[in-house]
Amino acid sequence: TAAVSEALTAWVKSSGVLPNEFIQKSKKGYGRRALHVDKHGRYGIIIMSWAPGQATAIHDHDNMWCVECVYKGRVAIQAFDAVKQKSIPHHLPDGGANLYYLYPEEEALSNVGNAGQLIPPKDVHMISNAAPGGEVAVTIHVYGGHMEKCQIFTPVDVEEAEAEADSPGRLYKRESKSLYFTREKDMHEVGL
Repeated sequence: TAAVSEALTAWVKSSGVLPNEFIQKSKKGYGRRALHVDKHGRYGIIIMSWAPGQATAIHDHDNMWCVECVYKGRVAIQAFDAVKQKSIPHHLPDGGANLYYLYPEEEALSNVGNAGQLIPPKDVHMISNAAPGGEVAVTIHVYGGHMEKCQIFTPVDVEEAEAEADSPGRLYKRESKSLYFTREKDMHEVGL
């Protein structure tokens, strides 16, 4: 991942150019467009575009490494330490399985050319557009495979007495989510 990070940083800082259609904001959520997906499933290069105020859910990369580099604007990356809950409140949905305490770590602001490496199990995070003046932010993501799904973390409401007494973190449920690429036009707009 270090070599991928160095290569991305060098390419962006040497004025590498992405096709214009990859860096446009999306009408629905942040844009997620495939620049290249290796036919043998060894890696994928995804371009994400972030309009002002857009962010991901808290997520991991489903046991897949990732290098993320800022191409345009600025993004905030909030990392979390995820600790599986020891005691399970059985009255919760699914019997309380897949529950984790998330502990926020230091938030990082990344500018053009900054790259970060996410290697499981230290890959739980969220990304948001932190570009000044309403600018669209664009990031390049290289994954160690074809990322078709991720695991998202959603807050769980539990009584304080049910939460682990020694845990200052908040309880979240980990759930699988399928990922899709951004389509530029709806099917009816292109006559299909």
